[in-house]
Amino acid sequence: MKVYLTTGKTAFQGQELTDRQVFYTIWNHGEVYIDPRALQDGTVSLEDLPRGVTVHFTPEPPEDALVLLPSPRGWRVKS
Repeated sequence: MKVYLTTGKTAFQGQELTDRQVFYTIWNHGEVYIDPRALQDGTVSLEDLPRGVTVHFTPEPPEDALVLLPSPRGWRVKS
């Protein structure tokens, strides 16, 4: 499974994941895909990611990726 962190309006619908759940999911899979705009606007910080994972920057999510949008208490799965 590929995890893709993106930016945009805060999401209020969809399955919610805490920051800790996202951290461990990324850690278990060893890689994460990030929208470069999420890094630029501060939605994602590289310091918050597990050490030793491979980080890919791409403006579009890869196929079969779990796309996560920012939410007030963590992340929400994009429907």
